Amino acid sequence: MEVLDVIAGLFNIFILVIILAIGIYTLLVDASKLRKREFFKEMKIAKIISYIYIVGGLISFIALKILE
Repeated sequence: MEVLDVIAGLFNIFILVIILAIGIYTLLVDASKLRKREFFKEMKIAKIISYIYIVGGLISFIALKILE
């Protein structure tokens, strides 16, 4: 459990906010720019990546706080 303690120590609320900000920025700004340029395939990829950032960041934070 020593590795888990180190990871939990590094993953604080500041890191969560950064991860969520990256996901939201990608979802709102990058995806809309790609839609305007008619890069629909790339827009879908950007949306998937942003959802992974948002959901993955929240799940990781909650899981580490529960296991802590």
